[in-house]
Amino acid sequence: MKSKNLLVTELDVKDLLHILTAVDCGDFSKRLPDSYVGVEGKIADTLNSIIQKNALLNQELKRIGKEVVTEGKVKRSINFQQGIGGWSESAEAVNDLVGNLLLPANEISRIEESENIRDRDSYSDNLNSRPIVLKRVSGTWRDVKDDLNFLFTNHT
Repeated sequence: MKSKNLLVTELDVKDLLHILTAVDCGDFSKRLPDSYVGVEGKIADTLNSIIQKNALLNQELKRIGKEVVTEGKVKRSINFQQGIGGWSESAEAVNDLVGNLLLPANEISRIEESENIRDRDSYSDNLNSRPIVLKRVSGTWRDVKDDLNFLFTNHT
């Protein structure tokens, strides 16, 4: 790669290919030097920005995976402030996925807690007469929701 002490006006395509190949393989530590000027400088800055956003999104995905799956912190979400457009949509999609995957478990826990209460009045009070509401579910999750709502209806 070119020395950072010199201003470079011609982009080295071998450097570019090296960086792109590394990023393609998931290595977000590589960057083009900031010594380019003009259009080449803008290309280098833009590519480096894209790589940085990928690195940050990757860190957030690892963090939320660890916190939700390993540590059981179910109220976590991706915090990706760099995101606009597709970056923001990706973060929102992951947050929606985590929320939708955990919602049935949360609803089942709510009903299990109510099942443990022997007093029928307390049972109804605890459930607040709320049916399970799951948005955008189909297949097995819809069947589980319907079965639990059936059980709930027959116990109140």
